[in-house]
Amino acid sequence: MKMDHSKESNQMDHSKESNQMDHSKESNQMDHSKESNQMDHSKESNQMDHSKESNQMDHSKESNQMDHSKESNQMDHSKESNQLKNELIKLKQKQKDIILRTQANLENLKKQTKTKIEEIQKKNFEDFVNKLIKITKKFDTILELSQNHALNENATVQGIILTIKSISNTLQKIQQHKS
Repeated sequence: MKMDHSKESNQMDHSKESNQMDHSKESNQMDHSKESNQMDHSKESNQMDHSKESNQMDHSKESNQMDHSKESNQMDHSKESNQLKNELIKLKQKQKDIILRTQANLENLKKQTKTKIEEIQKKNFEDFVNKLIKITKKFDTILELSQNHALNENATVQGIILTIKSISNTLQKIQQHKS
């Protein structure tokens, strides 16, 4: 029975060894599984890191593109603003030119109007004087006829003679004043 017992003991030892080996295998498998999980986690972590880096690079590119777009928009707005300023300066200069031309035209018109008025007045005055001269000539003719008929003493003839003298004196004064 001792042998049986020893056999049993051997079997138990063997069973223990087998269990230990099974445990060792399980442990190794678990270790492998852990390693595999750790490697998977490491891969995932690396992939996530790469993904983060890629996202950061994408965000950086987008940010750079947005910054470039902002700069481009600012440059476009600056160019547009400069163009508008230049157009405004040109329009203001045109406006000044128009105002100056208008003022010059107004001054010219005033001078022309004044000259025309003076010419009209002069012509009207000359016409008036010429008509007066014609009237005095008619009075002279009347005087000659009255002298031929001995009507010098007549009151009407005397009134005509005074009127002719008055008109003649006025015309002489006008001619002297003109000269």
